[in-house]
Amino acid sequence: MNNRRTPYAGDMRRARQAATLVLLTAAVLTGCADPGNELPGGTVNAEAEPTLEELRRDAADVAVSFLPLLPGSPTEEELRDRVATKEPSACDNESYRIRLPLGGDGIDDPERFVDEALTIIHELGFSTEDYRRNSQGSDHVNVSGRLPDGRVIALEASPSLTRLHYQTVCSKHESLARAFDAGLEETLDEATESLGKPEPERPSRWGVRG
Repeated sequence: MNNRRTPYAGDMRRARQAATLVLLTAAVLTGCADPGNELPGGTVNAEAEPTLEELRRDAADVAVSFLPLLPGSPTEEELRDRVATKEPSACDNESYRIRLPLGGDGIDDPERFVDEALTIIHELGFSTEDYRRNSQGSDHVNVSGRLPDGRVIALEASPSLTRLHYQTVCSKHESLARAFDAGLEETLDEATESLGKPEPERPSRWGVRG
């Protein structure tokens, strides 16, 4: 069942609460557990690389912050269930991260969407300097923010769609490597099985089966 809330119809309290949760989670991921640290920036501690579970939780928490802006997007429960099985993607140097795309229905006021998105992005501690790409006066807008450790948030909106893309930090934790390898093996098995199946009969252009 989709979340059919329209943008800006509900208050932003849940988004603010989720933003606070993300700040605390991100501080743990970056090895900076001081609750007084307002920014989740910094680099991952090489002695304590984030696990697959931690990166999935970080991705879910960030995405939840933006759900009020994405009409027709999944509910929070549906989103967390989806992210809980999200497979990692490869970074450089044998490390891995979670990349999370999320889509919703279109909106009538893209410029207001940008203003609301920027508020949340800044509350999460992300910088938008040199990374905001917004076509002012257009019905299609883009906005993004990032952190020095490689985390990036990007959103776009138009009358036909809304989209969010988030990527976590990269990590060399063995839990990500195992999940990545398992995903490759499953893909190869499916490809091998598909190649072994006989090609289905198809009618020719003359209506005669070949």
